[in-house]
Amino acid sequence: MEFLERMTVCDVQALRDGHSSLTLITNEKGGIKDDSILTKINNKEYFMVLNAGCKDKDIAHMRSHLPSIGVELEVIEDRQLIAVQGPQAKNVIAEVFKGLNVKDIEFMQRVESDGVGLVRCGYTGEDGFELSIKDNKVMEIVKRLEAIKDRNSGLKVCDWVGLGARDTLRLEAGLCLYGHELNEEITPVEAMLTWTISKRRKEKGGFLGSDVVLKQLADGNVAYKRQGFIKDGIPVREGVKIFSKAGEEVGWVSSGAPAPSLEGKKSIGMAYIKPPHNKLNTQLLAEYRGKKHDIVIQKMPFVPANFYRKEI
Repeated sequence: MEFLERMTVCDVQALRDGHSSLTLITNEKGGIKDDSILTKINNKEYFMVLNAGCKDKDIAHMRSHLPSIGVELEVIEDRQLIAVQGPQAKNVIAEVFKGLNVKDIEFMQRVESDGVGLVRCGYTGEDGFELSIKDNKVMEIVKRLEAIKDRNSGLKVCDWVGLGARDTLRLEAGLCLYGHELNEEITPVEAMLTWTISKRRKEKGGFLGSDVVLKQLADGNVAYKRQGFIKDGIPVREGVKIFSKAGEEVGWVSSGAPAPSLEGKKSIGMAYIKPPHNKLNTQLLAEYRGKKHDIVIQKMPFVPANFYRKEI
């Protein structure tokens, strides 16, 4: 527990058995090395899901801080991940895993069924489940999912989708993507992710770079902050510079895409903006293709999230 609270901003003490938390792995400067889902199996075992593109550096980072005794870091290489997302996700999972009482599974709770680990979470802003499946069982689960599509089950099931669809959904939900909104130079305060740090951890610190992060929290002094924006027509993409109406360069776009869930052919994005230009409804300019285009700072999420809340 102490090791994980050193490596991440998670309140590991408060994490219940069989429950998960979105957390951030920080470096000594308070920058974000990665975001991760951390699950408490029991008092001695924890399960961490890393971004595939970051796993090698994350593992090396954690091993460099590993105490000489008391903690063992095991890298699990024989598992795949499938995300089942959307309004019908709960019905699909109930069909695939017979006997599983889906309505009793809380948001961010982990359960086991048929040798598969399921966490009720996802990165689309919708209800869903992420399935951790052993290599030798993946095709069995895939065939079960395919069977739902192929028979007249009464479920409206979409086909397999890739990262492009996921990227649009996570942007509409205002969710960060590592390598775009997050990197080792950006702190949780700048990324507007201080909600991942509990009151106890804000008071006690103890995670790598906590001196930097807690100082930023105390004095509010940061050069840029993540904010959402909206515009008419075609989107502005990552790396585009942002200017004030007076012509001052005040930030850059970290992600941008069309927003099919919004009316009126709107596009959305996230950007890092200098305060006070990051205030809601501020009108700014994004420069691309040799022209400056109007954007407006907008509250996120752009589309209300539909994460599951357990029925009472």
